Amino acid sequence: MRRLKNGRAAWCEGPPSRRTSAVALAALAVVSLAGPSSAAFEVVWPDAVSAAMLERGDLASRMLAVDASDAVRVSFSGGELYGVREAAGGSVAVTGAPAGIPVGVSATTLGGDLYRERTLAACVAWSPDEHTGLALVLRSAGVGASGVEDRWAVSIDAGFRRVFLGRLVASACGVNLTDSAIGGSPLASRTTLRLALELDSATLACSVMAESGFAPNVTTGVEVRMSEWLLVRAGAGHEPGRLGVGLGLGREGSGWWPMVDVAWQWHPRLGVSSFVSATFRI
Repeated sequence: MRRLKNGRAAWCEGPPSRRTSAVALAALAVVSLAGPSSAAFEVVWPDAVSAAMLERGDLASRMLAVDASDAVRVSFSGGELYGVREAAGGSVAVTGAPAGIPVGVSATTLGGDLYRERTLAACVAWSPDEHTGLALVLRSAGVGASGVEDRWAVSIDAGFRRVFLGRLVASACGVNLTDSAIGGSPLASRTTLRLALELDSATLACSVMAESGFAPNVTTGVEVRMSEWLLVRAGAGHEPGRLGVGLGLGREGSGWWPMVDVAWQWHPRLGVSSFVSATFRI
């Protein structure tokens, strides 16, 4: 199969009869130009809250916000990248602390029959004090294509969070700390640093994502609570340039009625992506 990484071709062994799968894979790699590189699993399927603020929303970063008193939350997300049917995706995540220990599991999917990426992840978090949080994720990632058997690899992600002055939150998340690869093709490895000011009715965040050999990806995002039932979100990114907007509809803790979030991202070359999430509090 043929893969592209930042516009450069790389080859994985495979018979010529699988060229259809190679074309599909190359097409998805072009879609992945939304990020600084196009390694496997460059796109981490986000929930709509993260998508609106141009954040990745991986399991490690979500778990850093969970404490021992949190209820169980079940979130379903889906959408489509840049109007490309073969670049549709979705996820389900369950987080909480039912026994006083923050834990979470998630599953994601991206692509279709021609090319697909899947992940299964489990996370445990720990807070040594009220200002510090740690998260460790064990993630299994699989790649498959039409006429080609799925290949899987296991990697480890981790996150750290620290609260300063009660409202300033600094965090760091590392993805694929084990430098795992599938069939000779590396899984994306990156480090994201985030600084957020969390006010009573608004959050302002700035993130820098670093990956060896590529320019840093800088994003800023804001979330504002307009009323008890409405949140407005927006984000902007550099390298590559992108814009995001979104809405949150519902009230936290309102029984079985879900919190519904929608988001859209605009890329100057690739167009518009759409996302939707529904989160239930059990």
